[in-house]
Amino acid sequence: MSQKLQARQQALEKLWEKGLCGHHLLQQHTELVDTFIIDHFTASPAVQQARGKVALVALGGYGRQELYPYSDVDLLLLHDRQATKDMQAVAESILYPLWDAGFEVGHSVRTVKEAIRFAKEDFIFEVSLLDSRWLAGSESLYQELLQRYQKKILYGQRQQFARTMDRMCLQRQEKYGNHAYRLEPHVKEGRGGMRDIQAMLWTAKAVFGLSGLDAMEDAGMLTATDRSRFQESWDMLARIRNRLHYISRRHNDQMHFELQEEMAAAFGYKEKMGMLAVEHFMRDVYGHLQTISVVTDLFFEQVHEILGLSEKDKGEQEVERNIVVRAKTLRLTARKADLAARPVVLMRLFLQAVRKDLSIHHSTRQLVTRNLHLVDTHFRSSKRIANTFTNVLTAKNNPGPALETMLETGLLPAYIPEFATVESLAQHDLYHIYTVDRHQIQTVAELYTLRQTGQTGQTEKELLPLLQRLTYSFWRLCSTILGKGSIRIIPCWERIS
Repeated sequence: MSQKLQARQQALEKLWEKGLCGHHLLQQHTELVDTFIIDHFTASPAVQQARGKVALVALGGYGRQELYPYSDVDLLLLHDRQATKDMQAVAESILYPLWDAGFEVGHSVRTVKEAIRFAKEDFIFEVSLLDSRWLAGSESLYQELLQRYQKKILYGQRQQFARTMDRMCLQRQEKYGNHAYRLEPHVKEGRGGMRDIQAMLWTAKAVFGLSGLDAMEDAGMLTATDRSRFQESWDMLARIRNRLHYISRRHNDQMHFELQEEMAAAFGYKEKMGMLAVEHFMRDVYGHLQTISVVTDLFFEQVHEILGLSEKDKGEQEVERNIVVRAKTLRLTARKADLAARPVVLMRLFLQAVRKDLSIHHSTRQLVTRNLHLVDTHFRSSKRIANTFTNVLTAKNNPGPALETMLETGLLPAYIPEFATVESLAQHDLYHIYTVDRHQIQTVAELYTLRQTGQTGQTEKELLPLLQRLTYSFWRLCSTILGKGSIRIIPCWERIS
């Protein structure tokens, strides 16, 4: 039977080579493995002779029907007390064929009571049960598990679940980095990767009872635009991860430098505009990772606010017209007509973010993105707005976080169109840590650090020309990369200076 499975796996890989990709491939692979496991379970003499109830349950990615080519198969063998003595034989009858077929198997053998107790102790197992799926055996036993799980684990524990998820995400970022643009991104555990997607879906299901993106959009937790962009990025990451597994011939979720050119060619990228095919490819990869990162961040901010985990709202303080501070976040109070009449407030918002050293509320960030059409030629040529932007760059507080948010909302590339040409752009070498757009922001942050430590020997009035020269040098580099003949950024800096 394992030879038959391997033949079907090879046929599936041939379909992949012909274009089967993304979630369609995962579903077919899952169905193939389902058939193999269920056939062994139902034909097992040990299962048939068990004196009590036994259920076979899929967990984790396998439970979600997202089984990647070389991923582990996670199983729970659920049983009642009467079947306890038979479970070793039952487990062996299922696990040995899987091992013989070359699968890495994660498994546990528990009663319902034991599973609930372990879920209380181990958060990874707790969230894996959120993705559980009944395969074979006693369905009533599985339903008993779900009912107790809902009552004993989830009910009344929304805040605790969210706090634990926050800690888990923070630990992961400390290990894999808190940026989506690493030289060799990890598409599962890294920032903006699959684990961020799962963390959002787990939280939506456990805290709000929302299963999937459609339910989240219907509940107002995702905008239609964010949902569409998120789905597109998720699909692309699934295609990338499939290919990583196949070309590595093992469970590999990291885009190692030496694999990137091969992957770019496989995805059909070509050299153009003076950029290598791999640079075009990695630019899109970083863009997708950033999309996942931004959307999940917005989601968790909403979760914190709904559950009362964010700063307490102690009233509203107006910092200037149409901009207020509430619960230690900045918010726009301007209506659509107010913004149209006074679009400078979009830039003033970020100046106040730097001056007050505060983040911008998630609904206000979305409002900025929805009103980028106001950033027109008149906006870009306005001396008042240019002066405001200059004040952002030369503020006494670190402007880096505000510039990051300005980039994420789209205001920065809208205001400086040249910036859009280098957004998420990475040079294909081992020396550049950041993408080109982040290099710009990092330059400003480094200047702030130099000023704070007094290492520049420059007065504040001299810092702006230094900033201009350093930024200009980066744009010269960008121009070389892109094969441009001129630097259009110069007029922008002339406006600012």
